[in-house]
Amino acid sequence: MKKLLIGLLAVGLLVGCSSKSDNNQNKESKVVKEEKKDVTKQETDQTDVNQEESKYPFPSNATPIGEAKLTLSTPAGDSSDGNTPVLFVQPDDSLIQIGADYENFQGDKQTFIYVDKTFDTAEQIGEMTQSSVNLSENRLKPGVHTVTAVQFENDDPAGNVINFVEAKYEVKEGK
Repeated sequence: MKKLLIGLLAVGLLVGCSSKSDNNQNKESKVVKEEKKDVTKQETDQTDVNQEESKYPFPSNATPIGEAKLTLSTPAGDSSDGNTPVLFVQPDDSLIQIGADYENFQGDKQTFIYVDKTFDTAEQIGEMTQSSVNLSENRLKPGVHTVTAVQFENDDPAGNVINFVEAKYEVKEGK
């Protein structure tokens, strides 16, 4: 009886050890796969950003059209009445948001947002919509920058422009 019990324990330990070894190999394999997945995801994310920029080029020869209005807001004021609000930026700032108030856009169409003629995002904006614009890298460099909101016929960025409005903000170095 003791021999049978010892034999069962030995078999149990051998099975347990081999399972642990397999589990460790599976865990290591899983970690490697997750690391590869993260790298692939980062590459895909970067590719998506580049594709979006080239996928929706800034409309050429477009001028303000339609009833839409865009007002940008910074702590120094807003862009109403053609003003250019100032944004003070510190050297270590990497991302800042400024307010964006949209009026009289067609809610059944996408609105394509560009910053300095570079595609940023497509949003659903209606009669009165409050949002924000993310500013980073070149958009935080000193100088005057332009945010443009555009709606196209049939949501086709290669089609006719039905709403086109711009507003400006100015970046200055903070002390």
